[in-house]
Amino acid sequence: MKTSRDFSRKQIHAIAEKYACYGMEYSHKYFSREYKITEKTFYNLLEKAVIEGIVSDSTVEKMKQKAMSNAYKAAGENARIRSSKHYNYLICKRKEYRLNKKKTIELVTKYANSSLRKDEFAKENFITISLLNRTIRESIVQNLVSDKIVEKLKEKSLNKFQGKELEKVQRFWKKILEERKNNANSH
Repeated sequence: MKTSRDFSRKQIHAIAEKYACYGMEYSHKYFSREYKITEKTFYNLLEKAVIEGIVSDSTVEKMKQKAMSNAYKAAGENARIRSSKHYNYLICKRKEYRLNKKKTIELVTKYANSSLRKDEFAKENFITISLLNRTIRESIVQNLVSDKIVEKLKEKSLNKFQGKELEKVQRFWKKILEERKNNANSH
């Protein structure tokens, strides 16, 4: 039997989207048969999709609503409430989630060298914009990526704006580069 580690972000995204957007017949039983996984693995995949920012906020909300509805039909109001609380917990974990150091460096380097806009890159890599932004910022401030990569990121960022928006972005870069420098000096 497969475990959640046997699935790519792309596969997890497809499963979570199908679960969220299709009818009630697409339950753990369907996915267990279709992907030859246990019920536990199916629910682990859904949790991973939420926590690791593999699916959008709107998909998470659809997943939550479907889970609450299924729980209510199976076991009543208390089960619906438990399901809601569980998804709220997953959403909190989602806001705190960080990629590991190796994946952070790989993803940020890939983005810096990509010609894609941030939203296109996020979609192609099955990652939310908010997680991508956190990952980029963290990689810069913690000196995980080279100055060359930081310069590419800065150039991509600055090339998108004009006028007051450009001034705001320039202030952001000044601040973030100061943080990078301070962290480099403290090590």
